[in-house]
Amino acid sequence: MGKQVEWFSNRSGNMLRILAEGEGRASWHYAILKRDRKGDFHARKVMSNFFALEDARVDLRLSMVEIEKVERLNRGRTMFGLSSVPAESLVLNHER
Repeated sequence: MGKQVEWFSNRSGNMLRILAEGEGRASWHYAILKRDRKGDFHARKVMSNFFALEDARVDLRLSMVEIEKVERLNRGRTMFGLSSVPAESLVLNHER
């Protein structure tokens, strides 16, 4: 990615954003890293070849808003429109 010039984090610290400068004309890049349940960071999105730092910043911010929006929607989503089912109701009935 090149030389890292800016780091950002959300309030909870589970998402990091990195802006970096590389070589050449379209030399600005960014990466969004998300922490998994174990606490390890993984690349969520990597973009490159921006001509200006401000262009990379704007795209990074838009990407962060979109990721957070999708995660918020997914937290309340039910599978196939069905409500959740208690695990004990999924046990096979061996008497039948």
